[in-house]
Amino acid sequence: LDNFLNTRAGPNENFGRELLELHTFGAENYLGFVDPSSVPPCPEDPRYPIGYTDIDVYETAAAFTGWSVNNDNTTGDGTFLYRQSYHDAGPKSLLGMVLPPEQPALKDGRDVLDRIASHPRVAKYICKKLIRRFINDTPSQKLIDSAAAIFRANWQHPRQIEMTLRHILNSDDMIN
Repeated sequence: LDNFLNTRAGPNENFGRELLELHTFGAENYLGFVDPSSVPPCPEDPRYPIGYTDIDVYETAAAFTGWSVNNDNTTGDGTFLYRQSYHDAGPKSLLGMVLPPEQPALKDGRDVLDRIASHPRVAKYICKKLIRRFINDTPSQKLIDSAAAIFRANWQHPRQIEMTLRHILNSDDMIN
């Protein structure tokens, strides 16, 4: 899962799947192997698809080709390492957006991260996890929705998590 071996000749599908399923969208937003063009828009924001498909997983893996870690046996310290020669510079289509070919170094991956970070279903998934951690295992939909609105409205803010947690911890659900 460290993405050490993610090349254009062999994209690390496992990395793409873990990013989408485990860390951001959750299994509940996985639509399986379907044509991405048949995925309905997200009701919260129609600029985004309602979930992600296997094609999104493959294309996400391709977007992160070349992203690696320095784990050389003698000098490796585990820091980030970008290997331009490993990167798939071709066009990609995922999560309802198209990445043009030959983008500058790291841009494909950054564009994917921005798309994920601003997606309404990711906001709900992460907020549900936060509420389960800090309040209870059966969060109210009202709190999930209100926390997700704050999370998403501040997706580029350096204090996004703090602002979202403040909302959650000051909610009526926390008091009751």
